[in-house]
Amino acid sequence: MGLPKAVYKMIEGVVGEEWVSDDPAILVAYKRWMEGAGELPAAVVMPKSTEEVSSIVKICNRHKIRYTCFVTMETRCPEPGMLLFDLKRMNKIIEINEKDMYAVVEPGVTRTALAIECFKRGLQYPSASVVGSALVGAVAKGIEGHGYMANRFSDGRRHGLAAEWVLPTGDIMRIGSLGTGAGWFCPTGPGPGLDGLISRAGMGIVTKIAIKLYPWWGPRELTVETLINPRTGALAYRTKLPEDKFKLLLFQMPSVEELGWEESLKKLGEALYEISKAEVGTAVFKLFNFPIIIEGCSTMEEFWERYVTGFFQKETSRIITVFIEACNKEDLEYQEGVVREIIAEYGGKEAPREFYDEGWLIGKCLQLDLAATSILLGISSCRVQKASGFGTSACGVDSIDTAVKWGMGIPEVRREFVEKGLILDAFDSYWIVPTEYGHMAVTENLIIGDLTVPESRKAVLAYMEKMNERNLRERFPDIMFRFHFYGDEHVKKIGPLYSNFHIWQMKVKKALDPNLVSNPKRYVIPEE
Repeated sequence: MGLPKAVYKMIEGVVGEEWVSDDPAILVAYKRWMEGAGELPAAVVMPKSTEEVSSIVKICNRHKIRYTCFVTMETRCPEPGMLLFDLKRMNKIIEINEKDMYAVVEPGVTRTALAIECFKRGLQYPSASVVGSALVGAVAKGIEGHGYMANRFSDGRRHGLAAEWVLPTGDIMRIGSLGTGAGWFCPTGPGPGLDGLISRAGMGIVTKIAIKLYPWWGPRELTVETLINPRTGALAYRTKLPEDKFKLLLFQMPSVEELGWEESLKKLGEALYEISKAEVGTAVFKLFNFPIIIEGCSTMEEFWERYVTGFFQKETSRIITVFIEACNKEDLEYQEGVVREIIAEYGGKEAPREFYDEGWLIGKCLQLDLAATSILLGISSCRVQKASGFGTSACGVDSIDTAVKWGMGIPEVRREFVEKGLILDAFDSYWIVPTEYGHMAVTENLIIGDLTVPESRKAVLAYMEKMNERNLRERFPDIMFRFHFYGDEHVKKIGPLYSNFHIWQMKVKKALDPNLVSNPKRYVIPEE
């Protein structure tokens, strides 16, 4: 179902003929999401400025056209006939304020582009989400994310400061300190804080946001070495970080074979608690082994060869990754010493050297340049989709203990699908990431199937639904508070368990989006 011709012409008048399309060959490229759900957009538009976004949103309101937006990850339109905003052209780093340590960016600014510019100024932006854009790209869609460095720097929501926000009606609002003309430094200002609305409800479109930055003790420019894999001929890259300030450590904790699934997971969780409490390590996490190993292979054929040997299922099941940033050599030695002492106390040992970059040539390295590529720059989670697609399940942000208990139920739910050959036997493909030095934690579990096979795709969705039901039944914090994509019925089901938040959300939605055109299904369409 396409846009009315008159509406299309109006949008074309705003952005120009080149930047709006309803060509089926273009639209089909946007019908992509983790489990293959969603509808074709009626048209795709690529605005260049806040004013263009505002004008188009006002057109949508006048003609009751529903719309959504994306930058680098989730292109899904939940309903047919929607207009999809592709925000990649809005890609300017507007300001990097070295004194107050923040950057002002548009949605299309990638994490890597921002990180490289920050390094030049002795600052860093901790990658805060699974999407490839900077934080604004996440909140523009209503997604909040965790990066590997959450132990020291917290999750994505903590980094957002003042913002420029196109409301669902098309009006432009500047929230936080920006709204009073005081600059970009603070997410809240006089009156109620509105920053939760832009990251929680997916209402309207965020067009600029300030992001908190932190000190960077590394080189102003990264030195990168180009390598050629002699087995596959594929190009690879390795970053050289100063050895007196940065260190990546991989530890194998007592395995499933040694202690069983539950006891080995408890032991790993206890070690994560102690490392976090000691306030050492920028990144500390249970290895997200499946995506990391896919990233560590030069080709998908290489990954499948490794998968069928059972290597990653056995050898990386209980690995703790620690990445240390230090201001000097003594600080590095102190942090490393504390980590090694705790790991030894809980029965762990350092992983073989071939799991590090040294094992790249023989195919044993988990991921070449893991510290820079995945942790510092956040260039990950892309190739995992090429394994034929995936779904995801999780529980919401809570304690390390909750994340451990949640992980204990994975084999029971997953086994029936694995035994039928519908999803991969990647039971342990989930991570636990301590946040704010262990005061919180996040977990996520990838489900890898073959989305070109209808039975496998149905199995991925069925597994996700079973894990959601378990969250409700066993009172785990619900995944919806992180990913928000389960639709009205799911929200109404869990609302009574969370102070009937959905009722208040419907009231806010009605007030801010009276025509109900903005980003439907995130979370609730108000009842008449």
